[in-house]
Amino acid sequence: MVCPQSAIDAEVVDFILTPEESPVTIGLYKSTFKAALSNDPEDLQPKKEEAFRQLLLCSVIRKGADFTYYKQTTIRRRILRRMGLNKIENIP
Repeated sequence: MVCPQSAIDAEVVDFILTPEESPVTIGLYKSTFKAALSNDPEDLQPKKEEAFRQLLLCSVIRKGADFTYYKQTTIRRRILRRMGLNKIENIP
């Protein structure tokens, strides 16, 4: 198997998989994203917004990372990506 060793060495890859493992992992990753991005009923939307706010507040308090001036869509996309990688289906 040929690996892009420079990407692995730079630690910019999320997974190192064989061709046989790829479909299963992609399926799990996709299902986690689907759950996280599903269309919420209107009454759940404020809860989701509050969960994002609390998560960003925790990042400031615990790590000193203030994302106030970042594009919120970028921050949310990255949070959702990390949720997918860690198989977390909801923010709280």
